[in-house]
Amino acid sequence: MGLHRYAAESSGHAQELVKALTKEDVLALAEDLRTLGSHAWISWADEHKKEVFDYVSATPAARAKKVTWREPVLRRRLSLAAIVHCHAAHALLVFLAEHEYMLAGVGPYRDTTAISGSAYWQIMDSEVQEWPEEFEWACLSPWLKDSGS
Repeated sequence: MGLHRYAAESSGHAQELVKALTKEDVLALAEDLRTLGSHAWISWADEHKKEVFDYVSATPAARAKKVTWREPVLRRRLSLAAIVHCHAAHALLVFLAEHEYMLAGVGPYRDTTAISGSAYWQIMDSEVQEWPEEFEWACLSPWLKDSGS
C-alpha cells in the first residue's frame, strides 16, 4: 500500500473514531475539557501517550472488550486524543507521500538535504486541531474562551 493510501486510511480511521461518539459524548467531553483546561488536557494526553497509541492501534472490537476503556470519561478522552493522533498521522503521511521521490534518497544528496530541511520546517509548522472540526456539529471548541487555565 502506498503512502497516499495510508494517508487516506488514517483519515478514515479518525472518522471511525468520531462516529463512535454520540452527540451526548461530545457535549460531555467538551464540558470535561472546559473544567480540565487546555494545559491540563495537554498534560493528560502526554501522560497517556502509550494508551492513546494502543487505542489507535486497536480494532473497534478490541476497544469494546477492554474494560478500562469502557469507563465513559476515559473513553471520551482517549477518543479525542486518538482522533487528534490520526489527524497528525494524516498530515505527516500526506506530506511524505507528496515528497516520497525526493526523500527516498534517489536524487543528489544536496537536493535531498535541502528538501528534507524544508520538510522538517513544514512539518513543525503544520497544525492539527485539538478540537476536531467533526465535533463542531455538536458544539464549538471548549477552549475558545480559555484564558490559558
